[in-house]
Amino acid sequence: DSARLIALQNGEIDICQTPAAIELGRIEEDPALDLISYKGGSLTYMAFNTQKDPAKDENLRKAVAHAIDIDSIIAVAAEGRGEKATSFWGWDEFGFYDCGGYTRDLDKAKECLAAAGYPNGIDVVFTQDSSDTYMAPAEIMQAQLAKVGINVTFEKLQRSVWIDTVSGNRQFEASLRMTNHVVNDAEYLLRRRLTSAMLGGGNNYAGYQNPEFDKLVDEATAETDTTKRNEIFRQCYEMIKEDVPAIPLYTSTSPIIINKCVKGWTFHPLERNVWANAYLVEE
Repeated sequence: DSARLIALQNGEIDICQTPAAIELGRIEEDPALDLISYKGGSLTYMAFNTQKDPAKDENLRKAVAHAIDIDSIIAVAAEGRGEKATSFWGWDEFGFYDCGGYTRDLDKAKECLAAAGYPNGIDVVFTQDSSDTYMAPAEIMQAQLAKVGINVTFEKLQRSVWIDTVSGNRQFEASLRMTNHVVNDAEYLLRRRLTSAMLGGGNNYAGYQNPEFDKLVDEATAETDTTKRNEIFRQCYEMIKEDVPAIPLYTSTSPIIINKCVKGWTFHPLERNVWANAYLVEE
């Protein structure tokens, strides 16, 4: 990251996408560079293993959802460069529905924890990629969850081992993950991430099984009327919010650093920016 920024400042390169957040203050002070921030398509979320105790209990998952303060997570872990996610789908893509997210309510969290059978608290293991990208928000959540009696410890793994453990073997209780909204239809993500068909070696990391949800996704696939499809997606999102197989946390604000001499390019929220017509002007 530092080498890329030095190359940009020395004029060796003209564009640097996704710079490290720690470098952004220096960039803003450089008169030769433009720092362009936009709401991107990368979602950070908490996935529960709904096939394994203790996250098998819906009330435990709801306790977590109501105990965390996402605004504080964004402020610290994302250095304020993000927006609270209110859906599992990209804000700019077809099928987006704003569920409103979960409201932090410590009393409600304690009620849910007691309903799950843990009135005196519980120990939960977060299985994590050991990089700061994942550990920074996870450590903030650890402090927040402790206030309601959910005591978080970490199983820190190298990325390849973590992927096998969480995605392949599903041997975990909870884990922070990221996904990118790289297609423009909600049916794709809902099917791949949360339907029963994707349990065996698929991308349903949470192990979520709900026949009613599966049926809705199939209906969305078959429906051609856009208004009706959006209504089906709304029902899907409301169902996910109620069952809490995962908690959407925040959508990152993606920065690009560009030499001010670069003109003519076209912004795209999924980082598929169009450079075909870009050109350089003399300083």
